[in-house]
Amino acid sequence: MKVSKIAWLAAILLAITVAYFAWYHYTFSMGQTTGYEVNTPAAEKSLLIATQDSPFKRNLTTQLVERLDTSALFIRVVDVTELATYKCFELDGGYAYDAVVIMHTWEYGREPRAVTDFLRSVECDGIIYVLTTSGSGVGRLPDYDGMSAASLHGEIPTALEATEQWVRRTLWQEGLPETAAGGLAGAGNGPE
Repeated sequence: MKVSKIAWLAAILLAITVAYFAWYHYTFSMGQTTGYEVNTPAAEKSLLIATQDSPFKRNLTTQLVERLDTSALFIRVVDVTELATYKCFELDGGYAYDAVVIMHTWEYGREPRAVTDFLRSVECDGIIYVLTTSGSGVGRLPDYDGMSAASLHGEIPTALEATEQWVRRTLWQEGLPETAAGGLAGAGNGPE
């Protein structure tokens, strides 16, 4: 009789644990984003944006691409899960991308495996920016330029400004070239 009570208790605890992890995964896991490209790969500079599908990241990515859209910049947006198919260097030793922005959520207290695998497999010193979202807004990858945010709509302007400024500094040392279609609203297209 004691064994059956213990077995029932263990089964109930197991069911609660499984239900919790299912709820957590359903609530906090990200969907896959549909990739797209802006401008021609033959552009002067290139930017890879790897992101996940959430309202915060979708809005941030859209606004970032709009601000940076210039004929001098090729932008490729991909899902974070596709990072393994990308590299920083071409066979000739030049950069495949002049800058890489990774936007991911903190899942189960750490970055997604695809992000970890990509960062471990490439040597891209100085050209990677990692924007980490987490419930608390404090989880962040050390050793990389970037920031953390809590995926709140009100944090989009801060995250957008920081990410855009990093991309501009990395690609052009200051701002977009004069041919920019985007740029900061009301600030013109010159250096900031």
